[in-house]
Amino acid sequence: MDKKRSRGVTIFAWLLIILNAFALSNAFNFRISFELYKSFSKEAVIAVILYSMFSPVLGIICGFGILELKEVMRKAMVAINSLDILVSILVFSLSINDIREYAVSIVAGVTEKYPSPISIDALVNIGFSSVICVYLFYILLSLLVIFFFTRPKVKEQFRKEAR
Repeated sequence: MDKKRSRGVTIFAWLLIILNAFALSNAFNFRISFELYKSFSKEAVIAVILYSMFSPVLGIICGFGILELKEVMRKAMVAINSLDILVSILVFSLSINDIREYAVSIVAGVTEKYPSPISIDALVNIGFSSVICVYLFYILLSLLVIFFFTRPKVKEQFRKEAR
């Protein structure tokens, strides 16, 4: 008897594949990484870049494994998302001032070309708040993945059949 995959598992697996592919495509913007983490050592920035390439690749592989209801891939996805949360919180907390400075430089460059009736401080706050929202979204999504794939009804779908 074949294992039955629920609609939720299918949707989550494809969502993870698509979001990890998007994250992987963004990982190759090295210039921005060095700007966002300019207070980090060169080695630390390279480590962040490598992690931001490695994690999505594993996420894509796990997503396809989840579509096949492989238990090891379910466990790996939970582990990867747990690590992603820790890394995101650590990197964000250590780079918060660099991110703010980057927002200031972007806003200053844009307002030079296109004057705005909104104050530069307000625009910087909007940009900085947007970055915080992206981090929070990423953390909440990771928490949702962990919650979903650790529920008993979902775990049941990945169990090997009794022989």
